[in-house]
Amino acid sequence: LSRVEEQVAVLGEQNRLLEERARLLRDDAEIERLAREEYHLVRPGEEAYVVLPGPDRAPPPEQLPPPLPRTRRRTTATRSSGPGTGSRTVSEG
Repeated sequence: LSRVEEQVAVLGEQNRLLEERARLLRDDAEIERLAREEYHLVRPGEEAYVVLPGPDRAPPPEQLPPPLPRTRRRTTATRSSGPGTGSRTVSEG
C-alpha cells in the first residue's frame, strides 16, 4: 500500500507542475519568451543574429551545440530578403 501511496504522491506533484506550466502557457508574455529563447523566433521587422566562432576559436565538432532550427551556417555576413525572414548569420574573426 505504501508503494501505491508514493506513486500517488509523485503523480500528484507531476500534475501540479503540469497545471502550472499550462497556466504559464496561457500568458502571451510567456509564449513570446519561449518563442524567442527556445525557438529563436523574431517579430516581423526584427533581425536575429547568430555569431559563429572564427576558425581558430572553433570548438571540436563533438562540443558544438546542435544547429539552431531554420538557420544556415555561413562564413560571411548575409541578409535574407524574404518577408518575415529577418535573420542574419555573421562569422567572427
